[in-house]
Amino acid sequence: MACYPLGHMALLARAPEDLTTAWARGIVAAHAPGARARKVGIEAVDVGTTTRVRLRVDHDAGPRVPSRWFVKLPSRLWKAQAITALPRLPQTEVRFYNELAHGLPVDRPALLGATSRFGRG
Repeated sequence: MACYPLGHMALLARAPEDLTTAWARGIVAAHAPGARARKVGIEAVDVGTTTRVRLRVDHDAGPRVPSRWFVKLPSRLWKAQAITALPRLPQTEVRFYNELAHGLPVDRPALLGATSRFGRG
């Protein structure tokens, strides 16, 4: 699947509560114009050096867009945020997925988008 840089501020999120149906609609529309996300359900949240969220997204985009998503956000722990922010680790990871990952012969999930701003991902 092609990567679409999603630099649109409306698609950036700070917390799992920001991963709404409206948020998912923007991502689905970037990959399948005219398709819509109908419902987003949070399956799991794990907080460590990042906040990792597993979602199930009900949409009408067909197989072009997976229905299970994995979203990484900045950690909800302030110490982890400080440690990863100084060396710009979130931005480095986003750059890896947007610029390098597609050319590497390794198994990886389909990428729907990667973007980061301070405190958002």
